[in-house]
Amino acid sequence: MRVPIRGLFPGKRAYEPIPEEQAEKIKAWWHELGGDPERLVIDCSSGSRCRLDEAEGVIYVGADINPGEGTDPNSSMRWRAALAHELRHLQRFDTGCQEEPGPLDEALTDLEACAYPQLPPAIRDELAADALQRLYQYINEMKQREKE
Repeated sequence: MRVPIRGLFPGKRAYEPIPEEQAEKIKAWWHELGGDPERLVIDCSSGSRCRLDEAEGVIYVGADINPGEGTDPNSSMRWRAALAHELRHLQRFDTGCQEEPGPLDEALTDLEACAYPQLPPAIRDELAADALQRLYQYINEMKQREKE
């Protein structure tokens, strides 16, 4: 039995710059989730991307923290869910629990981020939907490798 993934139109995350008012909200939400403010760098420029900088041990939050135009779970995930996901990436890095970069690591990060007690149910639902989408991607990649 296949569980349908919400949204059929795959898209991308936002490209527009992060407004200063939102940057302050991002800092506050990071703190509320338990993130160290010294390990958060916000790049408000257009087209900037969220990423873990392993060399510096920080999370860069970019314009793609905001949802984009697609209707698939990753494109439509709100910034609070995306920030919880990024914080969990940092924590997984700190503990050495990360997988090889790819859909499996992204899915596990989503699922683990669901455990933050501060998250409202709607944010958990978005993370779980994204995890399910990533698991489907992982399975499809595994099937492709088997064919090769």
